[in-house]
Amino acid sequence: MTLSAIAGVFVSLKNRGRYYFLVILMASLSLLFLQYKYRYLSGQGLFGIVLLAGVALDYIWSRIYSPRKKIIFLICIVLLFFFFSPSIFISRGAVKFRFFNSSVLNLLLPQNKSYRRANAYSIYHPSLYAELADIIKKKSNQDAIIYSNYEYFLGCLSVLTGRATSSAMLAEIKPWQAFDYIKAADMIVWAKDPQALKQEPKNVLRAYELTKIGETELAFIYQNQRPFPLERRRISRCRIPEWALYLFLLSSLVLIFYEIGPKRHYFKA
Repeated sequence: MTLSAIAGVFVSLKNRGRYYFLVILMASLSLLFLQYKYRYLSGQGLFGIVLLAGVALDYIWSRIYSPRKKIIFLICIVLLFFFFSPSIFISRGAVKFRFFNSSVLNLLLPQNKSYRRANAYSIYHPSLYAELADIIKKKSNQDAIIYSNYEYFLGCLSVLTGRATSSAMLAEIKPWQAFDYIKAADMIVWAKDPQALKQEPKNVLRAYELTKIGETELAFIYQNQRPFPLERRRISRCRIPEWALYLFLLSSLVLIFYEIGPKRHYFKA
């Protein structure tokens, strides 16, 4: 993907202005790397990179004139990005390379992975996230607060269980104030270290009164015996009602199908 984006920059410069916006977009998003490196590499920063990669692929596509070669090229691109997805990641200070690291393979063959990461699986896989969500719902009430050492992992669990979280994925958005995330939570879901799947967070267990109530392939689940008292806990509910979100989604689908459908000319000159 990154190599394709670099090629996309050269294609944009060659076209002299046609794709300058995408180059500027990627450059502006690169400012995220200064303070939010993980978010740049795994989130918003990829937006500009993906678009420029598309420019490079479109350029190659336009230079292929044989229908047979176009089909072969399309199959290769699908296999490369959706099934192989070669990736470089850092674990415990060591740089590692995985040739097969796509979300599709993680979803279809989760048990055949030689390593485990909480952010490497689809939230819909029943043998992974659903198992955790089931434990959380059975062991806590509707007003319980949960915490995880991996915020994005926690966000998925919050959606699946309907439980509030003590830590946020976007802590830089105000208003925000520092407090003890673990102390404020009723339940702690500790994502396992992929290099030490059986190793529990001993320092955390010593610092807080936590009781282990469950364990899955991805995480340890602990019950906090002494969370913040109720008068110090304030759960923020969703500002937008759920029906409004579904209405927005339905409206978006209607507009998409209208756009790709047969064109109708209601006004004639």
